[in-house]
Amino acid sequence: MQPDTIMPVPATGVFGEAANSQRRRILAAAASLRLYGSLLFLAVSAVMWKLSDDAEWGRQVPILIAYGTLAAITFATQGRTVMLRLAWVQPVLDVGFIYAVLRTALLIGTMGDQTIAGLSVGVFVLPIAVGGLAFRTRCLVLVTLLATACELSLMRQADLGTLPMLTAVAMLLLAAASSKLARE
Repeated sequence: MQPDTIMPVPATGVFGEAANSQRRRILAAAASLRLYGSLLFLAVSAVMWKLSDDAEWGRQVPILIAYGTLAAITFATQGRTVMLRLAWVQPVLDVGFIYAVLRTALLIGTMGDQTIAGLSVGVFVLPIAVGGLAFRTRCLVLVTLLATACELSLMRQADLGTLPMLTAVAMLLLAAASSKLARE
């Protein structure tokens, strides 16, 4: 029996192993989602860049290539001891890359700043959900705070008011609480 490197489980025996197995499945699903999502967004950005003759779309491509490379490494090495120990870093990096892509999209401005900033709350829910399902509470808190700060920054840059910002914060906190409850 391999020790739990993701999060200690108070239950021992069959229940502890079941919890560890479930966490590994969550991390594997997150690695797949990360890889295929980065490839999809890279493809969309590359197509928009070529079809629109707008060089601004090309600003997304290097960020998405970097994220896709990280996602491929995470996907290829999932389940290895070192990756299990460092897995908590991935949701933090996810939030950073999401922010970089959305910030670049705001600079491009083809969809409308308020649309991007308003819909981005849904994208930030994903790393929060993974953080809550697979990691300790302190990782969930870190990811939630980081995602909230990034979301508020995007909304401020898009000149959205206080009510949309409060709504976004409430949604992210609700996602964090829901994922923690689902884990328990």
